[in-house]
Amino acid sequence: MESKTSPPKNRVSLPRVSKLSSEYFDMIGRKKYVRARELLEGEIKKRTERSDDPEWGGGYYHALKGMLSSMRSDGRKYSFIKNMDYENIGKIENEFREYATSTILKPFDRGFFTAWLHYVRTLLRTPEDKRVQENPKQQP
Repeated sequence: MESKTSPPKNRVSLPRVSKLSSEYFDMIGRKKYVRARELLEGEIKKRTERSDDPEWGGGYYHALKGMLSSMRSDGRKYSFIKNMDYENIGKIENEFREYATSTILKPFDRGFFTAWLHYVRTLLRTPEDKRVQENPKQQP
């Protein structure tokens, strides 16, 4: 949603994680769902609708909306975000980057995977002890 980096060959460029998206990820990680929803339905929605590619913005928005919905749900079995495998987070990041920059995928899908890539990158900047608290599955 902000400035772009130079793409590798046969790849599209990726926007950097915006401060707004970082704040959103922080809110869902801290279970501040009301504030997260306010951000999502307010400024984030406006920005994704005004993006250079509305289809890409729609995919990004859809992923963020799904993250919030999943975090708020009681079911853990099918929730990727609640069952994040932190031991393989580097591999997950690489896979999301491949999808987010693929010229084969449609803009909606690239936007969707870019949002997940941004979430994973935000997690990687989060202190490990805080990540473990947010994912009881990984606690000893």
